[in-house]
Amino acid sequence: MDIDRLVFAIVQHEDAEAATSALNQAGFAVTRISSVGGFLGAHNVTLLIGLPSSDVERALGLLRAH
Repeated sequence: MDIDRLVFAIVQHEDAEAATSALNQAGFAVTRISSVGGFLGAHNVTLLIGLPSSDVERALGLLRAH
């Protein structure tokens, strides 16, 4: 598997565990970074997902579902 894409996904803190678990179960390696920003300094998590270009849509679908 050649990794040639890096997806940055910013998700709400409450949704981060479910999104990370779904991505891991699908075989994606995920790095979590806590982040703060946006309106009123909301707590978020930035997910870094390295993957082949052929898997980008599948990863985005998992993120949308969770």
